[in-house]
Amino acid sequence: MKRGLAWPLENKQDSPHLFANGAVKWFYNWSSDKRSDVNLEFVPMYWSANKEDQIQFTSKVRSQGATVILGFNEPERDEQANMSPGDAARVWKQHIEPLANQGVRLGSPSVASTEEGLNWLQAFLNAGCHIDFLALHWYGRGTDNFLRFITKAHERFGNKPVWVTEFACTSWNASQPVSQEEINDFFSQSIQNLDSIDWVQRYAWFGAKRHFDAALGSGNCLIDPNGNLSELGKRYMNGGNIRIVSIPKTSKVIALRSNANGKFVCAENAGNSPLVANRDCASGWETFDLIILNENNVALKSHANGQYVRAENGGNSPLIANRASISSWERSNTN
Repeated sequence: MKRGLAWPLENKQDSPHLFANGAVKWFYNWSSDKRSDVNLEFVPMYWSANKEDQIQFTSKVRSQGATVILGFNEPERDEQANMSPGDAARVWKQHIEPLANQGVRLGSPSVASTEEGLNWLQAFLNAGCHIDFLALHWYGRGTDNFLRFITKAHERFGNKPVWVTEFACTSWNASQPVSQEEINDFFSQSIQNLDSIDWVQRYAWFGAKRHFDAALGSGNCLIDPNGNLSELGKRYMNGGNIRIVSIPKTSKVIALRSNANGKFVCAENAGNSPLVANRDCASGWETFDLIILNENNVALKSHANGQYVRAENGGNSPLIANRASISSWERSNTN
């Protein structure tokens, strides 16, 4: 029941029916109107009090028989719901909280994966607003970074259950896009972890479109250019994944000194060049987080660029810190 669909209203050429009869069990579309007869549970969203009348929204929720709703969409951002915590709290208490008395579960306003978003949500809750679960968004690189963020939010806000209603693997940099391999790794690792964490109740990958701009990257699309399920979409609908990886734990900051020449190993060129032992002292580019994966495996995360050290080309090329997540080529055996 966890896996859901974030269906963009602007995608009028395709249908949520693509994802029926599989692992996907619910969907939302950033609005209060279902606009589809697909046999999936629909979760209405109150996108913004600036865009939709409060009474109209609550009337739709009641007429649809909805048992759960999602709150305002990234209200801390000017280009999204654009509401102050105080204004949002007033609307929430007057119009949204009464739905809870009718058995409707209330999802928090969905904030982005920034301190600004979390601080906005803190102020909203400090105003005395009731929610039943946290709705979170996350975009970036690295399964461990993703898991740390949602865990941080879960613990900060009283261990509330979590819905991740938008997430994807991206650099947000069109000139340095993530590879399809990295997206696939992140997809598999993140979803299996979400499936295994008991306080994560639901999630929805972003996104159900044929194409995204270069900054986000079309490798995240669940639909291919011809309107069929992409390879990622097939795995999402059918429930296929790879493995669970635990949230890595940093043991300590280390520097590596080569026995060959007594020099410290450096992530040259801010991590853009291979590692080389050529420094007399250790500072930023010569230090690494030692990540303990299990009793036999570790990984190294460079302080030069925040990337994991990888045995490039199956170990046939020099080590380089250029990966945002950990898979087999970023692991080292300690035996």
